[in-house]
Amino acid sequence: MNTSTALKIDQLGYCVPTSLGPRWLFRGFSRVVAPGTIVGLVGANGSGKTTLLKLLAEVATPSEGSCEWSHSYFSPGGGGVYIRQGLAPCLVPWLDVGSHLELLVDDRPTSESLVRGLRRSQLSGQKVATLSGGERQMALLGMLAVVPWRVCLLDEPFSALDGQRSQKALVSLRSTAKRTRGTVVIVLHRWAQVAFLADEIWAISESRKTITSWFNPWVGNEQAMEGKGLGEFYVKLHSDTI
Repeated sequence: MNTSTALKIDQLGYCVPTSLGPRWLFRGFSRVVAPGTIVGLVGANGSGKTTLLKLLAEVATPSEGSCEWSHSYFSPGGGGVYIRQGLAPCLVPWLDVGSHLELLVDDRPTSESLVRGLRRSQLSGQKVATLSGGERQMALLGMLAVVPWRVCLLDEPFSALDGQRSQKALVSLRSTAKRTRGTVVIVLHRWAQVAFLADEIWAISESRKTITSWFNPWVGNEQAMEGKGLGEFYVKLHSDTI
């Protein structure tokens, strides 16, 4: 695989057994993703978004086809990060936020600046077990600016954040990805967030068992975060996910 390709997906499909026989979540999906791309993954509940992330993270096996990274990112020390919905495996309950960051920090000035900032914040001295869902998400997303990752898979990382905090998190994640040329695949339910963050969209259709992909012309538009001027975007996403 050449250096202009981070991920190659070829005729990917996944089915689950049911009492009525195999049920396909999606089939026949092919795509080539360049390094530094942010992919927004959307679809109805139960359509297969989390399953697709698991396939990309190499913790599940395709029923047909393949997905191949340009490097062994999800081997130990490979530079791949997979943050599941709920975040439970990612934070140590008895450590405070500042301790987490100090364990992760390296010699980069951006990392030292982040740690200093969080030490001054109200979250720094609090143990993870005492944090609300939104505070845990903010702490974990802050750590993504410290950890030297090359690929990041995120399952609804902003679900517990209010509007103002989710906007800050969106801007921070996009800035980190573009600075490091890291590749991101992220599941989001708020379509305005998808419009601002994602370079390209992958939309899973539950009825057609397909994944439609297209480049996003609204990406980086801050008005998109507020849902302004997105009528055409909403119509297209609705048609691609039904």
